[in-house]
Amino acid sequence: SKVRPFRHEGEYFKVAGPLNAIPFENGDPTIVSPGGSPRGLGFAGANSDVQLAVASLDTEKVRAYRASVHAAALEQGRNPADIKVLFAFTPEIVDSSEEADRVVAASLHPDDATLRAVLAKQSSDLETDLESLPLDQPIPASAFGQHVSQGSIGSLLGGLDIATATLREIATKKARKGRITERAGWVGTADEVADFIEQQGEDADNDGFLFWGDLHPVGVHRILDRLVPVLRRRGILRTEFGGGGLRGNLRDF
Repeated sequence: SKVRPFRHEGEYFKVAGPLNAIPFENGDPTIVSPGGSPRGLGFAGANSDVQLAVASLDTEKVRAYRASVHAAALEQGRNPADIKVLFAFTPEIVDSSEEADRVVAASLHPDDATLRAVLAKQSSDLETDLESLPLDQPIPASAFGQHVSQGSIGSLLGGLDIATATLREIATKKARKGRITERAGWVGTADEVADFIEQQGEDADNDGFLFWGDLHPVGVHRILDRLVPVLRRRGILRTEFGGGGLRGNLRDF
């Protein structure tokens, strides 16, 4: 009698309930949402504690996205400061500038196996089977469902025109890496990546970053062993959490 199951069956998913979790200690659950479409921004403005976006190397784009989230909050009568905006990326930490150059050079001419691996990851992120599409033709306009994040589609295209660029060209551009010092990609030493994070915080008034993606154990250890100490020395990364649970910790910075 203490369990109140809920059941939902909609267009995209169904849930039998009940949720097998302990109650939240600090009121409602923390709501984290993605999306750069008007619908996604509208949801964030009305409901979200955190809005996620794909990181950009362009400070102006970061500033513009944050402004759009804050405008959506104001439209809903909320304080923009109540929504934290986190940008997600996968840094590739290397030991030296020379190693960074080698990593970038090795990525310039990806083979078909590499392109297929890129498309497999993007298919998961976009909930769209890109691997089944012809490499040497543009992506059909009907390939993406209405629920797919426009920001994720834009990240896939990387500035290319979906109507004219072939899938091979799109995947090739996605597979190629670049130096973070040149704002061409995410490859850099721990100090170089920390410089970027610090610059985005100062120049774009950014709330923070989220490391995501298919992180290999080697990459995870490079982040933990090399990047984290640099960020902590600079006072960018905390050494401990405060009280207030997840929502409180998100609002501490």
